[in-house]
Amino acid sequence: MDTKLKKSSKLAKLIICLSILIPAILLVCLYPRMEKLMLEKQEGYKEDLASNATEVVQQNHYYQNYAGISVRQDMVNYAVEAAYYLYGRLLQEARGKAVDFEVLDTHGWINDYYTVSGESLYYVDYENAGESDFDSNITDIQLVKEIETQMFSINKEDIQRYAQEYGIVCSLFMEFDEYGMISNIEFVGANGVEYQENLYEVARNSVKQYSQNAAYYNSSHSQVVDVTEMVPKNFKALFLIPMESMFINQFNIDLNSYMQYFNDPENLYINMGAPIVVLIFMVIVAMVALILPFFKKLNTGWEAIFCLPFEIICILAVGMVIGVYLMFIGMCHTTVTEIGQIIGSVEILGYTLETGTIYGLFLTAGIVGWALCFGLEYTIVAHCRQFLCGPIYYFKHRLLIVRFVRWIGKQFKRLYHFIVDIDMDKGLHSTIVKIVLMNLIVGAGFCCLWFVGIIGVVLYGLVLYVLLRRHGKQIQEQYESVLHVTKQMAKGELKVALHKELGVFATLGEELEKVQEGFSKAVAEEAKSQNMKTELISNVSHDLKTPLTAIITYVSLLKQDNISEADRKNYIQTLDIKSQRLKVLIEDLFEVSKAQSGNIQMNFMDVDVVNIMKQLRLEMEDKLADSELTFRWNLPEEKVILNLDGQKTYRVFENLLSNALKYALKGSRVYIDVIKQEELVEVVFKNISAVELHADAERLTDRFVRGDAARTTEGSGLGLAIVKSFVELQGGSFKIDIDGDLFKAIIIWKK
Repeated sequence: MDTKLKKSSKLAKLIICLSILIPAILLVCLYPRMEKLMLEKQEGYKEDLASNATEVVQQNHYYQNYAGISVRQDMVNYAVEAAYYLYGRLLQEARGKAVDFEVLDTHGWINDYYTVSGESLYYVDYENAGESDFDSNITDIQLVKEIETQMFSINKEDIQRYAQEYGIVCSLFMEFDEYGMISNIEFVGANGVEYQENLYEVARNSVKQYSQNAAYYNSSHSQVVDVTEMVPKNFKALFLIPMESMFINQFNIDLNSYMQYFNDPENLYINMGAPIVVLIFMVIVAMVALILPFFKKLNTGWEAIFCLPFEIICILAVGMVIGVYLMFIGMCHTTVTEIGQIIGSVEILGYTLETGTIYGLFLTAGIVGWALCFGLEYTIVAHCRQFLCGPIYYFKHRLLIVRFVRWIGKQFKRLYHFIVDIDMDKGLHSTIVKIVLMNLIVGAGFCCLWFVGIIGVVLYGLVLYVLLRRHGKQIQEQYESVLHVTKQMAKGELKVALHKELGVFATLGEELEKVQEGFSKAVAEEAKSQNMKTELISNVSHDLKTPLTAIITYVSLLKQDNISEADRKNYIQTLDIKSQRLKVLIEDLFEVSKAQSGNIQMNFMDVDVVNIMKQLRLEMEDKLADSELTFRWNLPEEKVILNLDGQKTYRVFENLLSNALKYALKGSRVYIDVIKQEELVEVVFKNISAVELHADAERLTDRFVRGDAARTTEGSGLGLAIVKSFVELQGGSFKIDIDGDLFKAIIIWKK
């Protein structure tokens, strides 16, 4: 499993590196193509400029704001507001009595009139009862007659002529009907000058503004004035705007600035879409960063670099933006032409670096730079993916400010517990001193505040009361929890859970938990001991009774007078076998009893484990050959010296090998391995069991426990118990692993 994870991790790292490097390499490979397109555009601009410079500048989309003439957008607002004032003057003249201009004066419309009259030529006409009154600041009588003759109808031909004769750039005509609504409004410009906004909408907004001003005026004055009389009715106004007017924006055509603008590599690269190419590669890298973690086999997306704090990611994002900008500037100037002009060839230690070589070095640096930018982008997008997968988790663990606030909260909590927690074991005196000193410091601080300190003391007392009341309730709950557990334990219930936070009773709670564990363990051990005693008596009775019954039976047969000599010899031989088996069983029982009680003498010396194993193989060679098993001995070539009891170690290996001979599946293989490590020596016996193993691995090392539950095989059931006892007496460890029918006995000794 670990190998698979390592392989998948390496594959993920490889894919990430390729997703960063390949876009960087491809982007740098486009540098020569971009340089070629840039040179072609420069030549094209030069040719166009040579044929018709002014027209090229005016028509070019990227330079139109640097040349030509435009009209201010607020000109119509000024004209409408001035028209109100001009209408009031004509109305006053027609009626022969004064008109109240205060509504216009209050909101500054008179200033707009003065601005328009100073910056433009106007001609206005008011039709009253079939008669027309006009007003104008035009001094040229011929121009006035033309306006009267044309009835304010100015077309493009007229305005072009006015531009040549009078310097007029554009005209604005507006007409108000009998209800005071704008019924017509027209704008005519010379030399292609246009008004960019909607004329009617702009003029209507000014009319609405007058209504609002009038309503506000009446609401703020005690004497209500009829403000509707100032609304132009049956009124026409024509405004002619000269070139020098403030409403005209003039931009001089500077061909040198024009050429400088279009010869600039950054502008040329932008014009031919280089930023879009960079954006495409950045989108590809972002898509890889988002999609790659969905392949679970790759096990990526949560590496340490992708788990940086949010604040650091913000810094990296700023660095990435700056890096992309600098790399784009570098891309615009990384051309053979520019490098040749600025650097040329360079001599280093007698070696000459030609322009082509230097250009290659710049391209290599470009690959590294773009790879760093894409790497930062990949890291940032990976963090964004983590935020999308779990916003709450991200805010808790990725924001340093959140972690800092939580840390501050923990410190305040620790300070609170440091002050108020009472250690009933040893620290009662120190706790009282802490509380007294804390209150003295607070009281001294309030005393320094004079009168304000009195209020502070009162508030501090209230806060202290609330805290002590709350803390007292907690202590009461903790006491009741401990008391409840104690009562339940007195009734014999040992699995009662204590309150998580016991405060001043924490030490008592820990001791109660130890008492619970001790009682539970003692009860379990007692139950296990009783079961083992019962099972041990049963097994000992069975294993001792079997040979003893055989001995009694054959002794009875020998007492008969009519048995033959051959039968007598057979009976005696059987008695000898059974008595020897009974002797071995009793000796094994005494030996394991002494080993487990520690009442056995050990003779430690430096012994070669490999040599003991070879000696055992030689002495049991006949049994091994007759066993129908194949033995694989994996022993080191060199000696493995350990400080052990040679006789007891031989007995350990003999018991394990005998165990394999008894219980291994016929026709299978038995593996004996001696593994030498830096600090350990491991001996392993492995075989396939002939019978199904029902007993637990730990129980197989108990006395009189066999893998053959039916107890049909020969053996005392003490072999593994002796092995475990002898190994532990020699400072080692012995364990058994069972995986299905695979039986594995493992001995570990420290060097």
